Amino acid sequence: SCIVISGHSDRCFISDRSCVSQLSLDWFDINHLTSCNLIHCGGFYNCEKLQNEIPALFKQMRLKGIQTSLNPQYDATLLWERIKPICPHLTFLICNEIESISISKQPNYELAAKELINWGCEHVVITLGKDGAVCYTKDKSTNQTIKYYTSGYKIDEVIDTTGAGDAFAGGFL
Repeated sequence: SCIVISGHSDRCFISDRSCVSQLSLDWFDINHLTSCNLIHCGGFYNCEKLQNEIPALFKQMRLKGIQTSLNPQYDATLLWERIKPICPHLTFLICNEIESISISKQPNYELAAKELINWGCEHVVITLGKDGAVCYTKDKSTNQTIKYYTSGYKIDEVIDTTGAGDAFAGGFL
């Protein structure tokens, strides 16, 4: 990828997905994956071949008691619904506010989170930029959606937010 900075706060990403778009489960030893405690897929929408394989993989992992997580990244095709078949097999869906709204087709992140929980996600974690992050989950005994919120840290100057969501996901997991 190439990041083009054009002005004080504007940036544009130019990407050549090359091998990432060709990534498939054939590249992995599934037996090794079953020895993990958690399987995470970052940049889901950049991994074109892997998109059709993830639902079955995550289903298999969940049946073995392995946690799963996914960070979708922006979908340049705007076909956001490709994530829906994975939701019943996700322990954690970690996305930003815009991604949550785009995937769920809901008007705000709170309704988006509830919709994604209804699709089967166990926990929906949404980053809110400078405003922090929120995690939604369903209480199994009451069937009520529970919201956990943490505020963002006050900083003097933001230089660049590139990678902030990935860094958050890594720290969260």
